[in-house]
Amino acid sequence: MMNNVNQDIVRYVEGKIIPQYSGFDRAHNVEHAKSVIAESLRLAAHYDVDTNIVYVVAAYHDIGLKNGREVHHIESARMVREDENLRRWFSEDEIRLIADAVEDHRASNTWEPRSIYGRIVAEADRHIEPNEILRRTVEYGADHYPELGKEQHWERFKAHMKEKYADGGYLKLYLPESENAKKLQDLRTIIGEGAFLRKKFEEYYNDVMSRQVRHALIDDVGEIMAMVDFSRRLMRAEGNVQQWVNGYPSEDAIKADIKSGNGYVVEEGDGRIVGYFAFVIGADPTYQNIYCGKWTDEGEVYGTIHRLAKAEGAHNVANRCLEWCKLQIDYLRIDTHKDNKTMKKVASKAGFEYRGIIYVADGTERDAYQWKSSFIG
Repeated sequence: MMNNVNQDIVRYVEGKIIPQYSGFDRAHNVEHAKSVIAESLRLAAHYDVDTNIVYVVAAYHDIGLKNGREVHHIESARMVREDENLRRWFSEDEIRLIADAVEDHRASNTWEPRSIYGRIVAEADRHIEPNEILRRTVEYGADHYPELGKEQHWERFKAHMKEKYADGGYLKLYLPESENAKKLQDLRTIIGEGAFLRKKFEEYYNDVMSRQVRHALIDDVGEIMAMVDFSRRLMRAEGNVQQWVNGYPSEDAIKADIKSGNGYVVEEGDGRIVGYFAFVIGADPTYQNIYCGKWTDEGEVYGTIHRLAKAEGAHNVANRCLEWCKLQIDYLRIDTHKDNKTMKKVASKAGFEYRGIIYVADGTERDAYQWKSSFIG
């Protein structure tokens, strides 16, 4: 069907419009845009329509995401109306038709598409593949709500599935030539099976989280030390003047983490490093003695987290680190200085419980925290 589209329009769209999707989340990226275009053109073959209009509606349907998800359909339509290049190929009436169809594509709209073009692209945008929808929903949550813990992501995931896809959900289908109806029923079957839905969530959540963290490399040391310096400045700005003193953690300490396989970096989707931490599984001498409290995981193998740092401008790095560590083992321990209010708040929000006081190698005290999986009795 692409052969039936004006190639001047294709060159313009592929050069100026499609690349804009590269800045959106994984559920609305370039691959998604191209998928909607292909399915729209396939559906268009069943109707007496202008394939140039179908192609442009599909290409522009999500570009308004740069101005916010809640109004993206309205913004996308505005961008169609304001794109003077489109007037090289379309009349004013056709541009209004394209803009209306773009605005009408959104699943949560309270009105039905006003034209066959809106129905075609709305149906193509649904693209109901049960496993793909489940995965994309988890990915969207990870991208847009990195501050949430695993159970909070699960609750958001369940609520979205029910609100949009379950019986009575707001998703509407329009064209019988699409396979969406049958696949929607398959998805509803999964949604109705609570244990299986949780299993699929676990699978995709674990995959998404694992892709955010990798082993640190020696080549990363320069960026890591910059994050250490920035994090130290943050501590000082918050009144924490006794933690990370006398050059700790040094470059040698970071290199030792890396060489032992215990150093990790947190990455954004574009590969940019935004965080660093050391993660070690096994008994840690620092935690052998605890005062003014006690551990409740004695005899269990646990993991410990040290030297957590983040890049300037990065957000929710500590939470992403802790959530990743939770996937590695059922018991975790962490400590921080009593003046490190930010880390104490993050640990508490992530489900870590204060257990007492420990003393680190230089003899100074730290507040100690412990976490255990909710699946442990």
